[in-house]
Amino acid sequence: MTTLANRNRRQRWVAAAGLAAALLFGWGIYFDKSAEAAAQLAFSQKAQRLQAQVSERLTLALENLYTLQSFMDASDHVMTRVQFRLLAVPMLTRNPEVYAFEWLPLVRGSDRAKSEAEAKADHVMDLGFWEVVDGKATAVGHRDLYVPILYMEPPSARALGFDIASSPPRWATASKARDKGVITFSPPFELVESTGRKGPPVVSAYAPVFRGGDPGSEEARPKALLGFVVAILRVAPLVDKAASQVDASGIGLRLRDPSEPKAPPLAERGGANAGPAREGFEQSFIVPLPGDRNWTLDVFALPDAFLPRRHWIVEILSASVLAAALGSAVVALFGSISRRRRQGIAA
Repeated sequence: MTTLANRNRRQRWVAAAGLAAALLFGWGIYFDKSAEAAAQLAFSQKAQRLQAQVSERLTLALENLYTLQSFMDASDHVMTRVQFRLLAVPMLTRNPEVYAFEWLPLVRGSDRAKSEAEAKADHVMDLGFWEVVDGKATAVGHRDLYVPILYMEPPSARALGFDIASSPPRWATASKARDKGVITFSPPFELVESTGRKGPPVVSAYAPVFRGGDPGSEEARPKALLGFVVAILRVAPLVDKAASQVDASGIGLRLRDPSEPKAPPLAERGGANAGPAREGFEQSFIVPLPGDRNWTLDVFALPDAFLPRRHWIVEILSASVLAAALGSAVVALFGSISRRRRQGIAA
């Protein structure tokens, strides 16, 4: 009877230990899932803050462009180069993401000689109005209309005088801004003054200026157009500044223009070390722009970031209880085998 009672006690203990191990194992899975969800939430919150900061930095850069546009509207573009500089330089100081501000007036063919002479007298251009032909700066031939870079802060001799009407992609963006009467962004491009030197792409934002203000209709705008105030934006520094504002450590990103799939990213962080995407740790955001263009911001967790906290104590306890249960089962098994042998010998 005593042997039977001991055996029953061992069986009950083994069963209880197994149940405890199962419960602890279940708790471990639950805690791991909770930790995974917490890590995903932390990633999502930081990604959303980053997207908001990128949009905010972009808005701040455009506020200065709106200001210059308003001044040009109010003066019917009668602004000297010195006045333009006095307005633009403080704006550039506040927003280093802006590479340059420019004024691109419409110049009729009959006014070209006068406009070029005034610019040469200010020592800002030597060639006059020019275009790029076979990779070289070449004087523009006679046309009825020119849209040259006449004012630029900071000035660049390699850009001033360039006629954007000679560049179909640039003129397409400017024409869209003119027809819609709103600031319009260009696709990513390389600066004409950076020819032969690779660097991150930039974008231009064209703000149309009309005589007497926006006439309010697509048909009337071309006749009222005086020119364009342009902001050239270095997007990569803008995104870096936004990332530093929200402490985007552990975050990788890629900002791109989905309408230009072959263009390099406007900004990229951690792309080379991203590794395979982790489910639940990647998000895509739309960055809306004035006009009809949007950017896409892809955000993802870097390999060693946002790792869920493991509940090692629960796992160790589970393993200990399970090991004890298995040990008791093994002892009971050997005890049973030993008794059977003794019974066989006695028989």
